[in-house]
Amino acid sequence: EASLARDAHFDLRFENFNVGFRLVMNFSRYLGADTPEQRAMRELFRDLRFREAVSYAIDREGIARAAFPGPLLRPWYGGYPSGSPMYDESVVRTFPYDPARARQLLQELGFRDTNGDGIVNWPAGGPLAGQNLVIEVLVSADVQAAVEIGQALLPLLRDAGIDLRLRVLQGGPLSERVNAGQFEWWIQRVDQATPDVHMSTFGPEALDAPSWHRAGPGGRRDLLPFEEEMARLMQEAKFAVEPARRREIFREILRLSTHNVYTVGIYEMRRGLAVHKELRNIPV
Repeated sequence: EASLARDAHFDLRFENFNVGFRLVMNFSRYLGADTPEQRAMRELFRDLRFREAVSYAIDREGIARAAFPGPLLRPWYGGYPSGSPMYDESVVRTFPYDPARARQLLQELGFRDTNGDGIVNWPAGGPLAGQNLVIEVLVSADVQAAVEIGQALLPLLRDAGIDLRLRVLQGGPLSERVNAGQFEWWIQRVDQATPDVHMSTFGPEALDAPSWHRAGPGGRRDLLPFEEEMARLMQEAKFAVEPARRREIFREILRLSTHNVYTVGIYEMRRGLAVHKELRNIPV
């Protein structure tokens, strides 16, 4: 409102949706997976049905409205933010809020609430057999919006039968945990909307990327089939000079990412920029 006043000394502009918050799950089998229990958890995250269940369990509209009512936030389903020049809504797979579908998918994976406490239990035959499905999610204490998203996810995931535990860490310790692969889930703010420039933010462009599927010692990494295709496309994009072909490549990467729930987008938002009126010719 202040920017609209007659005596305002600045203009306030809002760009397209080019900032987002997403939930990432650790896919690595060889980095930070040192115990049978950790390895079982990683195998669960690598199963598409589980990632779909989590995505269906999230009320993105509700979280966005609670965070900031109005037109500046909207649900996001992963991939790159819609303000990206490489974005194509026609290939994006969306997940409406459907906790019943989430619970059904967990049942298909063998998870049942066997003790009546509202949390599903691991199926028999593994190192976590019979235990509650408890997952830790890391958030940065420096990013209040991420903390609020984590708090909003707790009851939503519990309704689906998942006991989510929020761990708030300062930036340094959080980065150390992520870089060492010592995490299960992580709520991450994405400030890049240019996958052709910041490939490592969106896929397996190198052995140390993305942050949720880094290679282990000796470069060991078992990419999922869709990740292998994403990696191939990203290498091609580095040398593709035709603009039309580059758009095709990143359109397909977006399709692969959202159809396989590579990341669980929560919401995306417009970035605001206040520009003093004494300045001229400032590009949007």
